[in-house]
Amino acid sequence: MSLQNWLKTGSLKRKKDEKDDHSDTEKLTPDISSPIQNEPDPEIRETPEPSTSKKSTLMSVSSQKGLDPAIFLIENQHSTDEQKLAMLKDADEISNVYPKKGGRRYLPSWESQFPWLRYSCTEDAAYCKYCVVFRDEGGLFSSKGFTDWKNAVGNKRSTLKSHDDSVDHRNAVEKAENFISVCEGKKPSICSSLSKAYEDKVKKNHDILLSIIDVIIVLGQRNIALRGNWDKISHQEDGNFQFFINWKSNFDTVLKDHLETAHKSMTNLSPQIQNELIQCCELEIRERIVQKCKASGFYSIMADETTDVSVTEQLSLCIRYVDNDTYEVREDFLGFVEPKEVDAEHIANAIVSNLDKWGLPLQKLRGQGYDGASVMSGHVSGVQQRIREQCPDAPFVHCKSHNLNLVVTQSCKDVRQIRNLMSSVGQMTWFLCASHKRKTILNSFTGNTKLVDDMLEGLQNEEEDVDIKLLKKGTDVSVKRLCETRWTARVDTVSSLLANYKSVHAALTKIENVSTSDARTNASGYRRYLEDPECIVAVLVAQFVLSILKPLTLFLQKTDCNMVDAFEESKILLELLQEKRTEEIFSELFRRGTVIADAIEIDLMPRRRVGRQVHRENAATASTAEQHWRINLFFPFLDHVISEMQRRFPDEVKNQMLGYYLIPKNVGKLTPELIEHLFQAFPDVTNMEELTCELERWVRKTVGMLDEGSLTTAIKLANKDLYPNVFTILQVLLTMPVTSVCCERSFSSLRRLKTWERATMGATCSMCIGIMQWTKNVY
Repeated sequence: MSLQNWLKTGSLKRKKDEKDDHSDTEKLTPDISSPIQNEPDPEIRETPEPSTSKKSTLMSVSSQKGLDPAIFLIENQHSTDEQKLAMLKDADEISNVYPKKGGRRYLPSWESQFPWLRYSCTEDAAYCKYCVVFRDEGGLFSSKGFTDWKNAVGNKRSTLKSHDDSVDHRNAVEKAENFISVCEGKKPSICSSLSKAYEDKVKKNHDILLSIIDVIIVLGQRNIALRGNWDKISHQEDGNFQFFINWKSNFDTVLKDHLETAHKSMTNLSPQIQNELIQCCELEIRERIVQKCKASGFYSIMADETTDVSVTEQLSLCIRYVDNDTYEVREDFLGFVEPKEVDAEHIANAIVSNLDKWGLPLQKLRGQGYDGASVMSGHVSGVQQRIREQCPDAPFVHCKSHNLNLVVTQSCKDVRQIRNLMSSVGQMTWFLCASHKRKTILNSFTGNTKLVDDMLEGLQNEEEDVDIKLLKKGTDVSVKRLCETRWTARVDTVSSLLANYKSVHAALTKIENVSTSDARTNASGYRRYLEDPECIVAVLVAQFVLSILKPLTLFLQKTDCNMVDAFEESKILLELLQEKRTEEIFSELFRRGTVIADAIEIDLMPRRRVGRQVHRENAATASTAEQHWRINLFFPFLDHVISEMQRRFPDEVKNQMLGYYLIPKNVGKLTPELIEHLFQAFPDVTNMEELTCELERWVRKTVGMLDEGSLTTAIKLANKDLYPNVFTILQVLLTMPVTSVCCERSFSSLRRLKTWERATMGATCSMCIGIMQWTKNVY
């Protein structure tokens, strides 16, 4: 009975043998060691169709021996190109046992002379692999199978040789060779070979689409609006996209021909197509970022929210990870999200859902970086706590830039003279810069460096001090407006005011003389404030202290800044502030104030003192003006800054910061207790004994590298295979966010992107163009 009939009826009637007698009630299965009888049994032909289990049994038997030609013939109508290719490829010997038939059997040695032979275990027959795939319906080696082993080879009746020389076989071989070449890409497909015009058309459409995408990418990266107003005369949109498409067609012949010949509905320039192409670019960029992040292993999330020009809440999401190839820290912007509500629950759900949508597993999250707002940093039901409930290994890190900003903010508010200075200078700079006339008067007086030269006269190595550098730089620019949000950035305005103190005073005097009404009154009030000795000393002290904090501010804003470096730099800054709290330092500041006072013809003596005074400081021990301002202004302000620094940048090392001791210059401080705490602080390290052994080798390797004090250098020294746990700890420590400055930068891009002219831009479009602009120098 044939295999086809077995698949239809569900049973096989094997050839009876005297040595193998089976009962009629026995369940029959195919025997690959005996030949299959060709004559069908009429009783069996009437039996029902086989069950799925019997079919799968036969298929599994065949698949264990290789691709059986007989089974391939049954599935030929539904076979794929991969199955055909597997059938045509050379295969290993698929059977070790070949049953005898009439005293003869199939010999595997025939395959060396006739490589096209394929043996079927289920039919005990030989087939031609070429003719099976590209078969002639009536061929012996293509449909029935060859079983006459006696006449297989020989000088007189060699059936294999006759088939090898047949025309049908050679045609099948030629078809097979062409098929294999097409599959392996060595030859073009039949469709392409027969239709060269089709290839040219595909290439032309490809070039046209690339030209359109090129314009969209350039406009998106440069933050230029694509669409504009509708031109009623030409009946088309008069936008930047259409303009640059027309401009590019002047030297792009393919694009020009497309614009001239294509139907209006087939130009691929409609707003819908533009939006789809923008989204494709955004998806491609984000996919590359996510792939790099996944290759790294761990990542941290940074988020912050703002309101755009359309009064819509925008949540910026950024990630921080270590590049798997260069071991450099990367901070990438992923997009803007519009939360349904501005509360902890909806913001946390927005973060988690978008991370899942973008393919970033929450199990690999190792840090959260937000500002100090209670909605984000609340330890009971804030965003960070809600995410930690789902990912306990992602601790919250308060943005260090916000911490430093809070240090300055709180210190300035606690000292009355500095608080009054910041308020008055903010109003005064706005008054001077808000009017073109007043700005012109101010610029006519600035640019004179004599006052700065007199203040710095006699100083040595002045280039080493940051306050002096900013003071000299202030003479090159006009007085800027005081920054309303970033208090640490106010040192630039204070420095320019100090460098141009006499010029600002003269400008206010002239404005007072030439103006009328409120402008005269305001100019007079600001002029009198500049003549107050308290203002002069407050400007000097504020400029001196804020200039010391500025280098740390700029350092924390760097992408490659890590927790260890931030910890060490804040510690150094705190020590420097404590060293600056001396009488000699203030004596130099007071000397500069005397130069300014002489320039505007006033005295630095404090106001008249009375017995009972509650609205300003009046130290009883102060006998001179210098002593008075040192005790009542310089020391209090410096003490407040030091106290806030100690509170917001603690000296002790906690939790994940214990990785600080793995840096080569600190490995000598490792103790068994620290190693145990280190093991507990990093859940990704699972074996205490392995960590201890690694650290012993790590200490021996780095004990002499006292100059190597950065995490980046340490992780490059830690080979993944030799020090897997050390590498993991260093990688997690580098991955932890230091600031959320990355989100602040995205706000700047959003402000340039979504102006009042583009206030109706949708959330998807703004996110797509925003990520294109963010990564213009990366991808």
